[in-house]
Amino acid sequence: MTDIMGTQVASRTRPVYQDGQLLRYFLGLPDIRPLVLSKECREFPNILVKDVVFLSLDTENITAGQIPLVDQFQVGISVLDSRDLQSLIHSRPLVSMREDNLLRTQNFCVGPTGYCSKAARRFLFGQSESIHAHQIKEKIESLVADRDVVLVVYDGYNDLWLLDELKVKLEPVAVLDPQKAAHDVLQSQYQRSLNDLLIELDCHFNFLHVAGNDANFTLRALLMIAVKGSHGISLNDSQKDHVAEERRKYIAEREEINRRKKEAKKTKKAARKAKLAAEGHWSSTKTGRREFWAKPENARKIPTVARDRTKTG
Repeated sequence: MTDIMGTQVASRTRPVYQDGQLLRYFLGLPDIRPLVLSKECREFPNILVKDVVFLSLDTENITAGQIPLVDQFQVGISVLDSRDLQSLIHSRPLVSMREDNLLRTQNFCVGPTGYCSKAARRFLFGQSESIHAHQIKEKIESLVADRDVVLVVYDGYNDLWLLDELKVKLEPVAVLDPQKAAHDVLQSQYQRSLNDLLIELDCHFNFLHVAGNDANFTLRALLMIAVKGSHGISLNDSQKDHVAEERRKYIAEREEINRRKKEAKKTKKAARKAKLAAEGHWSSTKTGRREFWAKPENARKIPTVARDRTKTG
């Protein structure tokens, strides 16, 4: 099993700017600086958005080295699957992204009923789940089975210590910290609270210090950093070709959809006209009405007023 704490040590000693670069690398966003990739990252296929799962982790009431574990604590998980992001981009306009809940967030609570009930009332993204400590390993591993994981933690020494203590097998290809990413991409102050970073990013939040909420808002912050940091950066030739190809596909899809809509509308209109004619109703056009009344079988249907006008004419 990969030493998660060792990965975190490497993350802490890595130049701060690389967290922002790694973030853009995994999301397929442009960067003007060369990036030195780890062996695990170099093995990814040469595609824009890498096939990874972003797993944001937060714990509450955990202190590294505290043995045995405390009687009550929380573990929050928020997951973004890049496959969902790819499917969303390819299937519909980007403006529809707000309508989709891309982040799957869970809050696991260990402890007495009163403690877990309070956490459940403040958890914003579903139902908090009360479990035993030994169940956490299986819960987390099941979320990312057989996938490459990018672990996201906010100053996460205590968080990663718990994963190591519970022998959770994640083997992350990278560990990203939004503090470092913001310092790189937005030139923000380095060591700061999640609360302050969310305010700077203009990201709405509530009920921090519930593990599931913090995990969700940490991942949101990371995504907003990526978006804000991409403004004004030019794409390279490969990325330009990819965007152009996606645009062509989108235009072709919209044209086909519009063609089908027009065809369906035309067919529906023709069917309605045929139905009205069969039922003896007047046509909606002057030519159609003239043709309708010219038929001998419809002569008896001419209203009295219309018949008098015909005779007068």
